[in-house]
Amino acid sequence: MQLQEDSANDLEALKREVEEEIADIKAAKLSSGELVTALATTRVSLRYTEQTLKFAKELATPMNEAIAIAQKAIQSRDEAERDMAIANERQSKLIQVLPTAFQAGKRTLAKAGVTARHQENRAIKQDVFAWLDTNMQNFKSMDSAAEAIAGKVAPVKFRTARDWVGEWKKLRSTGTP
Repeated sequence: MQLQEDSANDLEALKREVEEEIADIKAAKLSSGELVTALATTRVSLRYTEQTLKFAKELATPMNEAIAIAQKAIQSRDEAERDMAIANERQSKLIQVLPTAFQAGKRTLAKAGVTARHQENRAIKQDVFAWLDTNMQNFKSMDSAAEAIAGKVAPVKFRTARDWVGEWKKLRSTGTP
């Protein structure tokens, strides 16, 4: 039960960190080259994190079995001390690597989340633009076109439809197809 609560708290904290990271990215106004470099670095770090987590899962069971076996039939004190030293070293390395890897992976996860979240709206907007290309001449005003779109052509409110009509009109006035 406590593990579920900790996971939920960790998820909320991670969501806040992702939101802060998105704000940092927007505020930094990085060039595409810098974004590509940051994304590549993040992906490498994320892969390293996945491998580290896999390694940690593989270590957990054998370490527990080794402790149980050592408690039942201790063959030698030196052997048990050596096994414990190795386990502590591995655990220490994992503790040092995980925060860095999660920090690096945060940016990639944030970008993927934003893309997935807005994908449907972007598709609907493109459908509305295509509809406007063929039907705008049938309307006397942008408001009447927005009224026709809202809830009928696309599942959006009037205000969103009106904004899209205005954006479509601006794009077409600059010669954008």
